[in-house]
Amino acid sequence: MEDLSQFSHVPEVPASWTFELSGHAEKWLGDSPVIGMLGFDPNMPDCQYPDWVVPIGKLQEKECTGIYLQRSGIVRAHYFLDTPNIVKYDNTLKEKLSGYDFRRHRLFAFSRDDVIYHDDNQSEDLRVIKSVLSDARFNDTNPFLRLSIAYRSKDEGLVLPELRRCAKHLGNGDYLKAWYQAEIDSMKRPEERLGVGMPELARMLEQQGTLESLLTEN
Repeated sequence: MEDLSQFSHVPEVPASWTFELSGHAEKWLGDSPVIGMLGFDPNMPDCQYPDWVVPIGKLQEKECTGIYLQRSGIVRAHYFLDTPNIVKYDNTLKEKLSGYDFRRHRLFAFSRDDVIYHDDNQSEDLRVIKSVLSDARFNDTNPFLRLSIAYRSKDEGLVLPELRRCAKHLGNGDYLKAWYQAEIDSMKRPEERLGVGMPELARMLEQQGTLESLLTEN
């Protein structure tokens, strides 16, 4: 493996390498095709809160390195030259996150300075998602952001209310129908193709009258 200083992208961080957390990326940094390889859509909008964020820190003495923990357990890294969009943690937050392990944990930010970490597994994801969606502070959060958080749960009971919230936000008309079809198409695609990976829910939503029901149900 070549040294990190010679590359902007490390496809698999060696087991012996260390990482020191110093902040997180507030925007989707970079326009390289590498971003897609890391599991993120390069056309995603700027980061909003609450949401999972990209940990930023020092990897093998290389500052401003983003960490991307894959579901397979592989850790990828990307070195960024653009630093203005990185939130730097103060000592208090660093102490709160001192137990963070870049090989086991993900970062979730409720705001710029309210950040937690959790184990990278479905049950922990679900715990965080339920907590966020039921938190009164986020009742008026961008409905599409709430939907993106719910999608990660793979739980129809959490996704459908957020899908309904988005549909009502858009109102009736051609744009709503186009958005609804795009969501169904995304549900059909597996995650490795930047989809949601909920084909059964997609089939249910395709049934005639389902969109109309979403708009009229409370």
